[in-house]
Amino acid sequence: SEKRGEYVEAYSHCERACACFQQIFEKDTSWSMPALHTLNLSLRLAAAAADKELAASGVKDSKLQEAARVLQRSFQVTITDRSPLPVSKKWGALGVINTLFKIYFSINNLRLCQNLIRAVEGPAFPKALNGETVEGRRFKLSELVTYKYFV
Repeated sequence: SEKRGEYVEAYSHCERACACFQQIFEKDTSWSMPALHTLNLSLRLAAAAADKELAASGVKDSKLQEAARVLQRSFQVTITDRSPLPVSKKWGALGVINTLFKIYFSINNLRLCQNLIRAVEGPAFPKALNGETVEGRRFKLSELVTYKYFV
């Protein structure tokens, strides 16, 4: 069998770490949001590196597409949180959405962005896209800038 490259192996470890963390995060409170974002970023970067490695060896496989499926789970957990707004995981959804935008643009599959945009424009999403403070919380400026860049 063909020897797997380092980046492909790193991607599979990141994917597993994300999946395990998502199971815990779903039942947890929003305090662990920074860990979720770090894992999501690591997954996206590992997937991009793995895709380059696979392309160099002539394999047509998209780890970025696989990563997007894993990140959809993070999106679902953050966007469907029913906690009160001051402690809601919804404040972390914009970071997950931006990571998914980056992947969808990389794989040139922009139609998948529509569901994300609909979620942000929906009634349950915090109305703080212009930097407002809502119930003592606000989105990070970097997340707002990135979102507005893609939209």
